[in-house]
Amino acid sequence: MNYKLTIYTPISSNYENLDLIYESLLRQTNKMFVWYIIDYNNSETANTYVLRFQSENKIQVKYLYKPFKGRYLATKHAFENIDTDYIIGLDGGYFIVDDCVEVILSQWEQIEKDKYNAIAEIRGLAINNTHKLIGVSKYQYKEEYVDMTWHQMVLKNGNYYEMLASWDRLKFLECIDFKRYDLFSDRIDELSTALFWSSLGRKYQTRYLSKSLKCKIDSQSLEQKTVNVYNTFVANYYFLVENIDYYFYSPKYYSGVVYSFIMASLKLNLSFNYLLKLNRNLKYKAILMSYYWPAVVLKKIK
Repeated sequence: MNYKLTIYTPISSNYENLDLIYESLLRQTNKMFVWYIIDYNNSETANTYVLRFQSENKIQVKYLYKPFKGRYLATKHAFENIDTDYIIGLDGGYFIVDDCVEVILSQWEQIEKDKYNAIAEIRGLAINNTHKLIGVSKYQYKEEYVDMTWHQMVLKNGNYYEMLASWDRLKFLECIDFKRYDLFSDRIDELSTALFWSSLGRKYQTRYLSKSLKCKIDSQSLEQKTVNVYNTFVANYYFLVENIDYYFYSPKYYSGVVYSFIMASLKLNLSFNYLLKLNRNLKYKAILMSYYWPAVVLKKIK
């Protein structure tokens, strides 16, 4: 059977949530999809669940166990190896509403029919168990959907709702080169997804749906993660230099990025001269010089 859609689930903890995700996939009004689970923990825990799902043979389930050091590497592997045109990203903390696949596929089919090549991504809203939208937003949805770039929707309109995303796989790979993020590559174990969404937004638009497509799972066990300052430093550095032309879309947002970047550099004992030499971009240097010493003073006050 030729599937056009893969639902990709990276997971490394809270494996009991796989049962809830599976049940939501069985309830889909359109089952023309493949569920691809990547277990990137150091121990192969998801296998017992997957064997049961596969034995029931109710939906198409694929599974890979590979202990990647971070989810971004599992995502890289998924996009490079999945062979369907479109992908839905569904992590282990959410399940999808009953008509999610039908809505997503119908939108992609309409985009294909209209030959609207400007769209690389479709996003729907997320709710919690009381059916309230997750996140905050200044943007008010007035229609079924709106097409705009990530920078317009998030930075200009202040839309910080949690969302479910589906991507055109080839356009994603066209815009996002995981290899370019090589700064401290031996020290980082995760990358902010804002790097990926902004990379798409610099070339393509996203179709933002006013419909809720996923629901948060109330998990009893919360994964405790140690903060890796290198992750913070690297993600904010690349976001700053890659999106510097959009600074005035939201100076407040960028101020947070720059301060986080500088604070991480101070924790890592990286000198001001080192930061200056990281990039020759004059806008980068101007922003760095404007924010650096106030950030140093702020750190001392704290």
